[in-house]
Amino acid sequence: MQLNRYFMVLAEGLQDCSGTAQGAIFRQSLHINFRYLLLISFLGLFPFGFPLIAGLVGLRGFSLGFTVAFLVRRNSLRGVLFAAGAVLPHNLILIPAVILGSVTAFSLSWFRLRCALERRPRPLREQLGPYLLILLLAAVLMGAAILVEAYISPLFVKWLIPAIQ
Repeated sequence: MQLNRYFMVLAEGLQDCSGTAQGAIFRQSLHINFRYLLLISFLGLFPFGFPLIAGLVGLRGFSLGFTVAFLVRRNSLRGVLFAAGAVLPHNLILIPAVILGSVTAFSLSWFRLRCALERRPRPLREQLGPYLLILLLAAVLMGAAILVEAYISPLFVKWLIPAIQ
């Protein structure tokens, strides 16, 4: 019940989404998503980082799934519309970016563990160039998703608010 009231207050508040609110959304999303990418990237450098990477990806997927399921279960068609306007647009870009960064970090971590177990050490700098290049691509995709979340999704939500209420 508490989450349902929060949803209704949020939907009402999004009607008056101004440039200041969009800037706040942008900064918050930038902080959250790039901190996540940095953590994944850091864990990929270590041989035993892969289980933590898998756990973080699972947690991220669970929270997204819970959000959409809650919206749909509590608000049926209104929840589907809200999820389509507020959750879907940026996640169409963000999910591939997260997968790209996570798989890259997981692969490097797994490779380093395999090399350590087989006692054939390989210098990290050999893999670091391609690793950082792919993570840079993931960061660019993530930046595009953040722009969509901050500046395009609120427009969709504003457009859908009359149908939701």
